Amino acid sequence: MNNYVIIVNQFLGPLSDLINELISSGLKVILISGETIDVKSNDLIIFQGPRYNRKNIYTRFNSWVRFSLFSFNTIRKLNKQSLILFTTNPPFLPWLGMYFKLIRNQQYLVRILDIYPDVLIWAGIMSKNNPINNIWVKLNSHSYERAGKVICLGRFMAEKINFIFHAGKNMKMVVVPDWANTEYLKPIPKKNNPFVKKYSLLQGITIMYSGNMGITHDLSMLINLAESLTGDNRFQFVIVGEGPNKDSLKNESTKRNLNNILFLPYQDINNFNYSMASADISVISLSKGSEKNMMPCKTYSGMAVGSVIFGISQPPNDVEYIINKYKCGFNVLPNDINSALEMLNILADNPELLIEYKINSRKNAEKYFSRVVNTLKIIDIIKKENNRKFHNNKILVDK
Repeated sequence: MNNYVIIVNQFLGPLSDLINELISSGLKVILISGETIDVKSNDLIIFQGPRYNRKNIYTRFNSWVRFSLFSFNTIRKLNKQSLILFTTNPPFLPWLGMYFKLIRNQQYLVRILDIYPDVLIWAGIMSKNNPINNIWVKLNSHSYERAGKVICLGRFMAEKINFIFHAGKNMKMVVVPDWANTEYLKPIPKKNNPFVKKYSLLQGITIMYSGNMGITHDLSMLINLAESLTGDNRFQFVIVGEGPNKDSLKNESTKRNLNNILFLPYQDINNFNYSMASADISVISLSKGSEKNMMPCKTYSGMAVGSVIFGISQPPNDVEYIINKYKCGFNVLPNDINSALEMLNILADNPELLIEYKINSRKNAEKYFSRVVNTLKIIDIIKKENNRKFHNNKILVDK
């Protein structure tokens, strides 16, 4: 197993695309994950460990610890010459990289998905003064410092990581955004979309949120908007997914007798592209205080299908930056319902602007946020690290 790249990530998500592209580029892959992948190749070996359980913070932590221990036990049996790519799912994984680097000089990379422990502090689960926080920050700092490269999802995330974990120091960071499969996720005319027909979304502007309904995604504004737009047949709201806040959103909708909002479960792979493509406007919501700790990959899914991106977030952050840079939508402050209503009415009254934003979304998704474009950037980093040619300490940001 000398020539293998080891990828460690509990919840696969877009990394399944990276694995496919790695194999296509001639590299061999060992995957350590809580999930499996439907790839039949002699160049892929899978070690499946405990699955990610996001039911609540206790089940998450339990699954994180179990998977981290499984990963440690698996890696120690593998060849130390293999390069390892750790993600922060679970957030403890980079610590394993530091351990194997110190014990047997094994090279590793880190891909940061969310900034921990800041997410837990923001959520009120842990105090900033908690000794565990100080230990966690120090372990992260040492882990990131010893990594060959640290890959971040956005420039504002990179700045925060550099400030928290390497205050004043330059760090070996590169920004490579997440991506969307732009061949699978693409615009579909409403008249040809079975999801649109099934749920009677042919007329008017469909405003959709699709994804997890957790503490980092405040969707209360959508309920307020739906109430304000009751009787306005130009708009309909669709909320797709699951999460701890779904029941409260549904209950509030029922309490207010809203008939212009539809709640649906997660869509399977056969329907997901149709559900996403039914949205004229895709909502990306980041609760206040969480905006620099993460960069939702659903942003790129919405862009790929040619939706206007409706950001609900406190600037500056990576979602707002993309919306403004690529002129593909608008961002409002959390709870600023008046600005949201104003923008929705402007788009309804100016269909040419709506179309312009939608065209910009699709065009820039293909150019900057497609599977091929951004997986190849990570593959390039992996190959350079394998060849030991990566020795600078600057933060590199995609243009």
